Amino acid sequence: MSKLTPEQKAANKAAQKVRDRAYTARHRAYRTAREAAEKVAEESVFAKQRDEAVEAMDREWRNRNESCEVIESEIMLLQQRLERTKNQYSLSLESKKQARNDAQKAFQAHRDALIDNVEATYPDMKNCWYVSQWQIPADVRAEMDEAAKSSKKVVA
Repeated sequence: MSKLTPEQKAANKAAQKVRDRAYTARHRAYRTAREAAEKVAEESVFAKQRDEAVEAMDREWRNRNESCEVIESEIMLLQQRLERTKNQYSLSLESKKQARNDAQKAFQAHRDALIDNVEATYPDMKNCWYVSQWQIPADVRAEMDEAAKSSKKVVA
C-alpha cells in the first residue's frame, strides 16, 4: 500500500476543508430555502383548503361514530330484551312441549287401536295394494268357483 507524502496529506486536508465549508454553506442555504418554502406552503390557500378538508373529514367521522354508537346502544337494548323474552317463554314452552308430546302419543295410540281394529276386520287386505296380491277369502273363492261353473254351462 502506498503511503501519502506530507505534501499530499496537506493538499487533501486543504481540499477537505474547502469541501466541508462549501457543504456547510450549501446545507445552510438549503435548510433556509426549505423552511421558507414550508412557510409559504403553510400560508397558502392550499393549506387552508387542506385544513378545512381535514376538519370536515374529522367532523364527519365523529358524526358517523356518534350515530353508530346510538344504534349499537339500541341493538344492545334489543338483544337484552330478546334474551329476557326468550327466558320468559322458556318454562311455558317446555310445559307446552310436554303437553303436545303427550297429546301426540294419545292420538297415535287411539289411531293405532282404530287401525288395528280395521286390520282385524279385513286381514286379507293388510299390505295388499293390487288384486294380484290379494289373499282371497274362502267365501269369495266359493263364489268365484260357482261363477266359473255357471259360465261353463252357458258356453256349452
